[in-house]
Amino acid sequence: MKKRMVALLAGAILTIATSAMATSWVDWSSTNDGTLSVGSSVVSVTLSGLADSLVNGDYYYNNGSTGGTSSTGTYGGLTPFDMIQEWNSGQVTISFSEAIINPYIALVSVGQPGTFNVNYAFQNLQNPINVISFGSNYWGYGGYSISGNTFSGHEFNGILQLIGTYSSLTFDISPNEYWHGFNIGTDSTSAPVPEPGTMALLGLGMAGLAVYGKRRNNKA
Repeated sequence: MKKRMVALLAGAILTIATSAMATSWVDWSSTNDGTLSVGSSVVSVTLSGLADSLVNGDYYYNNGSTGGTSSTGTYGGLTPFDMIQEWNSGQVTISFSEAIINPYIALVSVGQPGTFNVNYAFQNLQNPINVISFGSNYWGYGGYSISGNTFSGHEFNGILQLIGTYSSLTFDISPNEYWHGFNIGTDSTSAPVPEPGTMALLGLGMAGLAVYGKRRNNKA
């Protein structure tokens, strides 16, 4: 009986640890302000530095050329929307009111095929850059390269992931290219809030252990 109760409690805790949230993307209201809705948390997002224009919606992410929302498509089944467009060189800093974990960066048309590369040099990178999906868009696909903290696109479309906990992201973009764009997403913040059902399950597990302990003491 005791083993069953411990197993039930462990299962409840495991449910909390593995409870998956849908990936959220910044909903930009301007080139400088937006929000990330992660579970029950709403994270305020501010952008300072280079930002040339805002494109609302998922037009560049979800179309026939990218494979739409298919898991085998350019964006790996994720569904980014909104895009900060860039066509000049400069530094971008994106700050979050609550730190986010393992952020995604969705990129559109970064660089041009051949030898014209556009670079994203991350200034506060905690771990190596991961490329988790890539593929075509309207202008095809030309590949990428990574050197240290710098990602270089040669007509790149896809998603990067930066492993770590970030209260801000700072990166330098160069050289000038008309145009390319990005958005930021995440699955979780640094203070995840368990779902109500999960908390109820944990409560049942704790209550079960308490009842078992009481019965055992009565028998002693």
